[in-house]
Amino acid sequence: MAGNIFRQRTPQSEQFMSNPLASIITCTHNRSAMLGQAVSSILAQHYDPVEAIVVDDGSTDDTKTVIGAFGDKVRYYRHENKGVIPTLNVACRQLARGVYIAISDDDDLIAPDRISRLHKALRLFPQAVLAVGDVEMIDASGARTGKRITLDVPGKGDKPILIEDGYKAIMWPRISLATCATLFRRADGERLGWFDEGFQRNADTDFFARLAQLGPLVYVPRVIAYYRRGHKSRWSDDAANNLICEYSNLMLFEKHLKSGYCGREMAERLRERIFYALKRTAYLANLAVAMPAAIRGDYERKGLSSLGMKRRLAYRWYRGVRLPLRSVFKKGGLTAK
Repeated sequence: MAGNIFRQRTPQSEQFMSNPLASIITCTHNRSAMLGQAVSSILAQHYDPVEAIVVDDGSTDDTKTVIGAFGDKVRYYRHENKGVIPTLNVACRQLARGVYIAISDDDDLIAPDRISRLHKALRLFPQAVLAVGDVEMIDASGARTGKRITLDVPGKGDKPILIEDGYKAIMWPRISLATCATLFRRADGERLGWFDEGFQRNADTDFFARLAQLGPLVYVPRVIAYYRRGHKSRWSDDAANNLICEYSNLMLFEKHLKSGYCGREMAERLRERIFYALKRTAYLANLAVAMPAAIRGDYERKGLSSLGMKRRLAYRWYRGVRLPLRSVFKKGGLTAK
């Protein structure tokens, strides 16, 4: 899209109908120590009405007891362990009754004005299909760190900003979306068929990118959620976990390259991202003790099939020459250039 994809609008005085129901969904698995704090932040929302839904993905700890303490303020559902994405789909497809959907992880916290601010932004820009705000990092105990994850948007002030080409902004990438800082309409999720269960990671990025094919995004430059780090999670920094993350990147880029939605410029950008994800995957595989079972053996062939000859040759040289040399030099106490 030519020109500036970001557009700012000053809020106007309007008369709106009563607020529609917003469903706030939390999928959990063996996180009872943090879950109570997460649910408390959901129940503290200024927006009304909301329904708090907790879907227990086969926990073996005291999750049910923790949720039971909230009484009828929380709708609780438990099934045998399926994984986070299938569990999220159960919540969205079968349990949520709201016009709007918000997702809140079992280890994160949300600000009391998360739903009200994002809902107001969607009212200001009714053509927008997704509202998103900033997040601040908290440590394992829940203490604020002051580190803020914010969107790099031109002309950012304190008012909502419409991002016209949200798909490009997500997939280029120019912005990074935190699921715990979003709000969207359930009807749009149904149009997309919800989350792709083929992903172990990046199902949220894929979902929001597909959502952005339906219309613009609106960005609220305020901290509306708190992202917890420093504890054991799906994003723990180890070679096996990082391998799965890079493999999921490959899946994401390949899926969208083949989707037929992206133009020539975006297609070239996705091929570049596939190339670097292949290199990163090869590097991590070289470090790992064993390849995680979640990674299919044909990932390299599939990734290379999306690339031109120049990048294929560059990858083959990296994979077949540079990485082995790096291993030799490392064992000898040297540094490969």
